[in-house]
Amino acid sequence: MNKWILSITIIAILALGVTSAFNLVEADQNGNVKVITPTGEVPSYVVPSEDKESNTKRIIADSISPKDISNFIQQGCSVKHLLKDATALECPTSVVPTLKNVREDKLLQIHDLDADIQINADDVWNGVPSYTGAGVVIAILDTGIDTKHIELQDSIIKTKSFKGSPKDSNGHGTHVSGIITGNGVFEISNNFGYPSPNKATGVAPDAGIIMGKVCAPRGCFYSDIAAGIEWAVAEGADVISISIGGSPIGGDNCDGDFIADKANWAVDNGVVVVVSSGNDYSSTGVSSPACGSKVIAVGAVDQSDTVADFSNSGPALDIVAPGVGVLSTYSCDAAGDCGSYWYAWMSGTSMAAPHVAGAAALVLQSHPGFSVDQVKDALYSTAKDVGSQDGNGRVDVLGAVNYLSAPDTEVPIISNIVYPTTSTTATITWNTNEPATSLVEYGLDNTYGSPASDNNLVTSHSIVLTGLDSSTIYHFKITSVDGSNNSASTADLTFETLSPPTLDSISITPSSASISEGSTQQFTATGTYSDDTTKDLTAEVAWSSSDTAVATIDNVGVATGMSVGSIVMTATYSNLSPATSTLEVTAAPTEPTTVSATSITYATEGGKFQDKHLLITIALLDDIRNPVSGASVSIDLYRDGSKIASGTATTGSSGTITFSLKNAASGLYKTVVTGVTASGLIWDDITPPNEFDKQNQSPNSSKPQK
Repeated sequence: MNKWILSITIIAILALGVTSAFNLVEADQNGNVKVITPTGEVPSYVVPSEDKESNTKRIIADSISPKDISNFIQQGCSVKHLLKDATALECPTSVVPTLKNVREDKLLQIHDLDADIQINADDVWNGVPSYTGAGVVIAILDTGIDTKHIELQDSIIKTKSFKGSPKDSNGHGTHVSGIITGNGVFEISNNFGYPSPNKATGVAPDAGIIMGKVCAPRGCFYSDIAAGIEWAVAEGADVISISIGGSPIGGDNCDGDFIADKANWAVDNGVVVVVSSGNDYSSTGVSSPACGSKVIAVGAVDQSDTVADFSNSGPALDIVAPGVGVLSTYSCDAAGDCGSYWYAWMSGTSMAAPHVAGAAALVLQSHPGFSVDQVKDALYSTAKDVGSQDGNGRVDVLGAVNYLSAPDTEVPIISNIVYPTTSTTATITWNTNEPATSLVEYGLDNTYGSPASDNNLVTSHSIVLTGLDSSTIYHFKITSVDGSNNSASTADLTFETLSPPTLDSISITPSSASISEGSTQQFTATGTYSDDTTKDLTAEVAWSSSDTAVATIDNVGVATGMSVGSIVMTATYSNLSPATSTLEVTAAPTEPTTVSATSITYATEGGKFQDKHLLITIALLDDIRNPVSGASVSIDLYRDGSKIASGTATTGSSGTITFSLKNAASGLYKTVVTGVTASGLIWDDITPPNEFDKQNQSPNSSKPQK
């Protein structure tokens, strides 16, 4: 059984290759409906080039530095996503085993009646007052969307592709979108055994949707889904609908799994997250991220409210919704004909989750102040009991909208208070059991007097107090207020700032070095304080050479080789013991042996503001400081962490080469030298530090206002 879509009957679908036979229905753009009976074999689905197996592999690296990223890039990796807590890269398969502290970027799969009447959504639309989802934003993370479909085009606020072409060449994402917000434009008749005629009206037809394409035909990478979740939160989504998952995971939750934790993070940021439970016929567990403890895990029932045999269940299942033979919109790109509007009947927990996402939108419209927990309470408390393996029951939209959630009177619980100090600062951290604000009041006694706060609703709190006096006892009190205005405060607490740190020692880097006559060496002096902090003292110490005939050193630590010999460089500061480093000066080479890229500089030209095109100039010198002409230089160019271009060119007589990127967009640019070939010289394989923040001016920015 294919885990993407369990079954599908399409109103004109041609290229999925997942069923042995199918029937087609097509509504043309004049609203006419016609039934087509195809003959012959179902065409096989051709995987787009963006998703074919290749000699690369996706990995995730947690909390790595820009230097680490540069090292990955130099080994042939490219950055796919810079996440809040990790970096996703695509690397040559041969390189991956050599990389440390990385893990596989897992690949998940999409989960593939008059359903609106079944869950009483029509009573909510037709009631007084009427609720249709207006003003609520739902993010859908899926295979994309048919932006020109007549049922959907007025609901689409924004789309973003994290996976190749923005088109929905699969059809799954368009189908899910219609379940949430289809307009019900056409009456669709059929002879396939489904209710007829019927309309593809979504549960929340007036809700706005933003579509993040995170899947391609081969599946959906963890990091693409994580990037989509972060994007949805940043775009202000009220609800996120995810019909994606992996193999079932038993137990109450799978917290600790990367993508489940990312979905939980979205809930902590005030977003209702709805996820399909999966189609693995499991009665002991649901898939990730549905198994996240804070999301709503949704299973499927048929038109008679019988739980579908394929629908995953278990302790983590929260609710069920229609997911068998559901009529909804379908992508013309997947159908292969964009001259018509397409529809399909599909089955799977993928179809159940958007019913609950639409229900959540109607609850939020009817109760604008509801928290995520209150939305869950309304959905779970009013769900219809349909037997075992149904979580809290089958969603009842009318009941949820009319539900008066019990007022939240529980105060937040403050725990894990930590307050490390320096001589002038204190960092107060704590946790709460629910999202709440952060306030620290502090002062020299328990009347406090000075507040520091953060009004964001979070569960992990951190307030940094600055400008404190050293060696001083301060009193402080923590207060956190949840979204229902319940307040919790600690008793009076104290901390003591440290004494001012003293400078204990100085050291020189490098501790030894070797240069040739006429060459230079930069020495650095570092001071270490009693609190283990350090300070660069290079420009403050007194530098001296034991023999200036061998090498001199200036007041900022730059030594110059004068003649062959070995000497000691000394840095003296106040009454501390001097620091020393040895320097050996060798005879100047008569013939060069190595070539280096010594500088990378940027400039712009063209356009009204001379900022249209980007110029990147690279200079080469050999090891006796001569320009290197006729050398072949290869580079990769990155913008905002993603590789956008590559190039190879030859240096001129001045030892420089300039690359040009036409019509360069705004962004942070970085160049990586990937190769230098020069006759008789060996490249040192080093890219000098470089970065350029390009900000294009608006063509209208200098026009006088009328």
